[in-house]
Amino acid sequence: MKPTHIEMIDQYFEGSLPREKWDEFSTALSESAELRREFRKRGVLDEFLHTYAMGSSPEIPSYYTQAFNLNAIPWIISAACMVACFFIWKINEKNQPLEKAAIADAGTATPSAPIAELIDFYDLQFKDSIKPVENIRFDQGKYEVERGQLHLRFDDSVELLFSGPGTFEILNPKLVRVTQGNIRTIVLNDKGKEFTILSPSSRYIDWGTEFSLNISPNGEDLVNVHEGAIEVQCLVTQNTSQMLTRFSEVTDSPEFTPVLIDKQLENTMPGEMGRNRNQKFLDELATDPDIIGLYDFEYPLLGKDQLEPRTPKVWEGSKGSLLFNRWGWVPNLHIFNTDASHGVFHGANRTDGRWPQTIGLNLFHKDAHLSLELERAYENFSFSCWLKPTGKLNNPLNSLIRPYRWEKFGNFSIQVTRSGQLRQSLWGEPHIQEFQPSKGKLSKDWNHIAYTFGKVDEKMVSSLYLNGKLYNEVSPNWTDSIDLKNMIIGCLYNKQGQYLNQFNGVLDELVLWKKTLTKKEIVNMYRSGLPAYELNDLTLTSASIAP
Repeated sequence: MKPTHIEMIDQYFEGSLPREKWDEFSTALSESAELRREFRKRGVLDEFLHTYAMGSSPEIPSYYTQAFNLNAIPWIISAACMVACFFIWKINEKNQPLEKAAIADAGTATPSAPIAELIDFYDLQFKDSIKPVENIRFDQGKYEVERGQLHLRFDDSVELLFSGPGTFEILNPKLVRVTQGNIRTIVLNDKGKEFTILSPSSRYIDWGTEFSLNISPNGEDLVNVHEGAIEVQCLVTQNTSQMLTRFSEVTDSPEFTPVLIDKQLENTMPGEMGRNRNQKFLDELATDPDIIGLYDFEYPLLGKDQLEPRTPKVWEGSKGSLLFNRWGWVPNLHIFNTDASHGVFHGANRTDGRWPQTIGLNLFHKDAHLSLELERAYENFSFSCWLKPTGKLNNPLNSLIRPYRWEKFGNFSIQVTRSGQLRQSLWGEPHIQEFQPSKGKLSKDWNHIAYTFGKVDEKMVSSLYLNGKLYNEVSPNWTDSIDLKNMIIGCLYNKQGQYLNQFNGVLDELVLWKKTLTKKEIVNMYRSGLPAYELNDLTLTSASIAP
């Protein structure tokens, strides 16, 4: 046990444990059986002292009596004060519904699932809450949103997307009260039918559909049914109801309750929060002085006169053997760094990217590739991209990234085996020992691949990461820098001048650094790119206008 953890136990029973340490304390208890035993010992003593103070003669189990000197009067007085402080602290804690901290013995207790699962959020702030959003348990209770967007999933059957400012209250897995805010709900399967939103004036019952709803405190609601149908009931006259479908017009607005159909209403879509967060992240990268290349594969805004001077020279020399109408530019989006060229792709096409209304690069043709050029070799270097496999890998090793010519120290490559495992290679380093902590494989969905090179503890280290975790690592004997002056992504360029595609997949968010990323930076980058929410992966129920 660490002394700091013992100090936390003391602070806990004194009632002086700072709120910012609650999560750390709870984690420490869940990971250390010894710490939990010490915590229970203190709890038994507190119970003894409380019973003693009430005038009873409590009995302490014999296996605890050796741990404490119960005849020590000063200790009893001191501990009694601690118990009093603890009860005061617990009373104050109950007044903060969003700040509940449950500390349980992980070896014996299995927490139940919350009513709603957190899927995503963006720029979200709850009133009077300093707790990280991802640590909030969404059970029964009221939640006041000062700003931002929230995506919750109920019982794997209903998506609820909420935009503030506003207030919502979870009553049960099928009932949410909203006094103010903008909402989009999507029923995913039959289990989600009859999911209900309560506004101050109306009840909205979802019978297998998707709709947007804006609720204001004055009781005037705006609604737009995108698919299927909803039932609108007046809370004043319970017997009055009306079905609304995507064909309902403004003139069909219910007269018995203050709700108006707005055919232009389009609230936050699934995946939109991630796209907003990701765009903010890309904007920050575009001004990072350590970044030399940033590519998101959107259509170029720059003119041909600005793109041509920074076209990879090696590609210019070989494009004569390629079809003219099957290539395009990929601009380097970094605002001021010119170490890396603009990109040129051939035999590929732009397709849907990781987020709604974004673009990725689909490498699918037999000679599909992306060409880049770097100004020099780098003693510190990092590479990152998102990759989604779209076809079979036919070769034992399939090249993802490498130089045009495999010819000197500093050349490195990343390959993918036929089964989806990753490999890294350094030219002239055939007998280096590899540390392989992971045996994972590329999934059929989006994968985050990162590579770093640089000096760690006075030796060069070359590391490969998959989805935020170290995949393999080597310490080269001779390589002291990375040389990718002429880089090709997605295929090989052989000595006969032929492009041989070896990888079928969609590429997105390619970033190059002239520094060695830390493990924490890689993890943060991976997490900032999640979740890549895809509604097409979920089964939507068929629309029904009848209960």
